[in-house]
Amino acid sequence: RMMRFEPMQWVLSRVFATAAFQHRFVRKYFTRPPDPETVAAFFDGYAQCSALPDFFAWLTPTLLRLLEADFAERPQALENIEIWWGGRDAVVSTRELDWTAAALRHRWPLRVFPEWGHYPMIDEPRAWAEALGCAVADAAAV
Repeated sequence: RMMRFEPMQWVLSRVFATAAFQHRFVRKYFTRPPDPETVAAFFDGYAQCSALPDFFAWLTPTLLRLLEADFAERPQALENIEIWWGGRDAVVSTRELDWTAAALRHRWPLRVFPEWGHYPMIDEPRAWAEALGCAVADAAAV
């Protein structure tokens, strides 16, 4: 809610730009420290992302209630989805999935990757790409 206020977005962008914050963020949210170039590109992406403020303006309780109503009318839109979760995700817990399943009255198959964190495509790019490739190949075969 706070991030919808422009001054908070400015504060967030300044905090993300500090070396101390970046160092703590990397230690807390990555399962293995990326190389310095990746870290620089990661935080530069946040700094350059002109859509970040729009995300907070767009993703609101009102939007979520509209989506819940839409999915209630079209439950088939929730089929053929598998949820992937990093067992070491320090950003989002599986409670989020429980809340979503309760709101939508639908539960998806959950596949937990015990070694993955929140950013498996950065922490474990080869393993993540292999898992994604296998999932896509399996879906294409069906």
